[in-house]
Amino acid sequence: MIISQLRTIFALPAPAGGWNEAMLGQLLQVVENLFRVHPVPAALDLRDSGSDDGSVPPAQEPSSAVRVVAAILLARIFGWHETSVGALPLAIPAFAGFQWAPVDVGRCSHRRSV
Repeated sequence: MIISQLRTIFALPAPAGGWNEAMLGQLLQVVENLFRVHPVPAALDLRDSGSDDGSVPPAQEPSSAVRVVAAILLARIFGWHETSVGALPLAIPAFAGFQWAPVDVGRCSHRRSV
C-alpha cells in the first residue's frame, strides 16, 4: 500500500501516460520521477510519518489535528509555501427555479379512480 501512496507523499505530477495500475510499475515511475519531487510537501509528510514508526504507543500519539497544526507551524516558521493551483469558487449558484400548475397535482399516481 505504501507504494501507491509514494506519488502523493512526494507530490509528484502525473506522468504523460498516467500512473501505471501495477504496483511495480508505479514504483518504477516514482523512482524515475524522483528528480521532480516537491521538497516542501515531502518534508512535511516525512515529518508527519516519522511519528508513525511504532515507537510510541497509539494511546500516547498526538492526534491528526495536532499533526496538521504542527505541519502548518513548520511551514510558517520556515516560510514554505506552494504556488496556487487555481481558485475555488465559493459563490452559491443562482436558483434555477421551477413552476407548477394546479392541474399537475391532479396527475399524482397515488390517487385511485373509483
